[in-house]
Amino acid sequence: MSNQAQIDIVQKIYAAFGTGDVDGMLALLDDSITFELPNLPGVPLDTLYTGKDGVRQFMVDRGPAIEYKSFVIDQIFSDQDHVLVLGQTSGTVLATGSPFSYEWVQVFTFTPDDLVVKFREFMDTYVLVNAFKAPK
Repeated sequence: MSNQAQIDIVQKIYAAFGTGDVDGMLALLDDSITFELPNLPGVPLDTLYTGKDGVRQFMVDRGPAIEYKSFVIDQIFSDQDHVLVLGQTSGTVLATGSPFSYEWVQVFTFTPDDLVVKFREFMDTYVLVNAFKAPK
């Protein structure tokens, strides 16, 4: 698979995520996908979701917890079977009404069959954890 083809798949995943097209997003993932987030104490999200059912559960879990205001992709890099994306997210924690904004790095790993088999996000956990603690 070419680097541009991998980038195109990641952009399709982001587009599906942005419109809530869970099935469209899942179609681009390997059945054995692992979806990893950093440890976020007090945030009602798991740190590891496995398989397509796990990714679907992540979408369910985040729905009542977070309202996203912006999701900006700053740069995308691809090399061999990985795509690395730098970006920014802002939103509101629904339980507290507290806004948050942070930068992140997301890493996608591909199978030889052009499907994403692993997703890892690295972010400023302090910002999000504190937004969940803040009073309404």
